[in-house]
Amino acid sequence: MAYVEQTATFTCNARPPVRCAGIESFNHDGVLVARYKRKRLLPDLPWRQVALFLLLGMSLRMVTYSDLGPVAYAERAKSLLNGNMAEQFAATVMKMDAVSERVAFRFRHATRGLRDLIS
Repeated sequence: MAYVEQTATFTCNARPPVRCAGIESFNHDGVLVARYKRKRLLPDLPWRQVALFLLLGMSLRMVTYSDLGPVAYAERAKSLLNGNMAEQFAATVMKMDAVSERVAFRFRHATRGLRDLIS
């Protein structure tokens, strides 16, 4: 029996955002073992950190709103609209919606006694 070298082609049936990476090794019998792992092109987003970042940003916005008051907060947001691109983005993010205004109003009235103690 003669030794015949054969080449085999492996195809990976994967969707476009996934790529296959091959790991080839030899078994204890000398047989070539090819294992293919699916490798993602884009790493998974750390959703917990993204949610925490958004929660902290919204909290900062509401605390600033409750501290400055609605008139001063609106003036600051308007003054940012005339700035550079980063300031315009910040002004867009700082726009208060109805839910955030209500929560900031509740927070302001809840911490009124604490502010009187500090002053």
